[in-house]
Amino acid sequence: MLELPARACLEAARAGDATGASRLLEEASRLDPASSLPVLKLANVQYHLDGDAAAAEATYERALRIEPSHDAHFFLGRLRAAAGRHAEAAASFEAALQCDASSAACRAELLASYLAAGEPQEEAELGLLAACCRADAADVASHRKLASALQERGRLAEAAEALERLIAAEAAYRAAIGAARDDKQGHDAYFNLGNLLRRADAYGGGAGARSRAAEAAAAFEAAVRLVPTSADAYYQLRRLRGVPHTVTCPADQPLVEVRPRGLADSAFSGLAAAVQSHPWLMRPNRLSESFAGTRGFVVRFNRRGLDARVRSHPQLQGLLPFVDAAALPAANVFVLNDAQLAVKRHLDITGAICSASHSYVAHQVDVLYVAVPAGMRGGRLLVWPPEPPGRPASVPPPAEIVAPAANIWVSFRGDAKHGVERCDLPSTGSDAVRVSLVLEQYVCPEAVLPLSQTFEIVGVRP
Repeated sequence: MLELPARACLEAARAGDATGASRLLEEASRLDPASSLPVLKLANVQYHLDGDAAAAEATYERALRIEPSHDAHFFLGRLRAAAGRHAEAAASFEAALQCDASSAACRAELLASYLAAGEPQEEAELGLLAACCRADAADVASHRKLASALQERGRLAEAAEALERLIAAEAAYRAAIGAARDDKQGHDAYFNLGNLLRRADAYGGGAGARSRAAEAAAAFEAAVRLVPTSADAYYQLRRLRGVPHTVTCPADQPLVEVRPRGLADSAFSGLAAAVQSHPWLMRPNRLSESFAGTRGFVVRFNRRGLDARVRSHPQLQGLLPFVDAAALPAANVFVLNDAQLAVKRHLDITGAICSASHSYVAHQVDVLYVAVPAGMRGGRLLVWPPEPPGRPASVPPPAEIVAPAANIWVSFRGDAKHGVERCDLPSTGSDAVRVSLVLEQYVCPEAVLPLSQTFEIVGVRP
């Protein structure tokens, strides 16, 4: 636009002279027909000064024919929203995001349009995330949020597609910022995709549905290429490949041992205070689907990590009275977690071994009940004797049932499936919660120990 018409147009608009401003803007457009700016300004004058929405809408569309831009789509969206045409407004805001995915104002207007069009809050939020992902393939945050939200709602196929797009976004983002980018985010994307593909297989897709197991395995393989110490990805690979579990429990090992007074009173009091005030206590638990709904922390380490890292970690030193009392002389790989809610019947095979061909069942599992609220119902530990390979036709009754009570220490053989009843907590106080410490102990050959994680805090920034 020439400088003289621009100044004159501004002065006319400030004076409220819509006719003068429109005339000058038309002249500017004639002088520079390749520019959409004077046409866009003309539309604004028509809408805000003249109050002629129909003329303004036609002029915004004319500006878009010259040059699609965020501002033209955005202002057109606002006009349509004010007219109550919310679906059309949403389409305009989506197009505006395609031009400028960073526009916070556009995101806000798009969400408002979805809601005004009658979409439920959750669906509107999902729609906004999807629009952001379409607008910017490198918008890692939006892709992650969308995949997570879809997964939480059980829409696994859509979540998998979102994560597939996230992998492309991760690659594009790393390429854009150069070699300084580490591979952690790429690993996470591949791992999450593999997990969802595996879960999609488990949940099934109807008759004739294509298995995604090979794709899941490929995703986990890509994850370990990026992060060779990813014990979780190796664990999933072993599951997909059906790697048999090595059992180290001798035949004469007791099924269950119960110590009614697990620790000395003074040691237990100090440990209970450390656990119940622990900053990691309410974090989601990241062991496996069997622990869905549980909350707590998970720490994985080997014997070297116990001495070199666990003993000196400020958040773990308070738990050492139980770890030191429970640790077997022959055990060399450990998983420590605190469990608060129900867990399904399962076998502990989550030792952090970074190998696709070595899988071990825990040698022994130790549970110390730390907090058991008065009036709690349920929450009993259920233990079944070791079973032959294969899935039983029906689940038999448990062979051992242990009712929880503070400072009870239970040990059971690692090849015994076990679970915890759901508990009903009393409603007398918001702080009432059942908490127990669980130590899985593995006995691995010396040749496998270099493949074990020395020390890892799962899902928590150490």
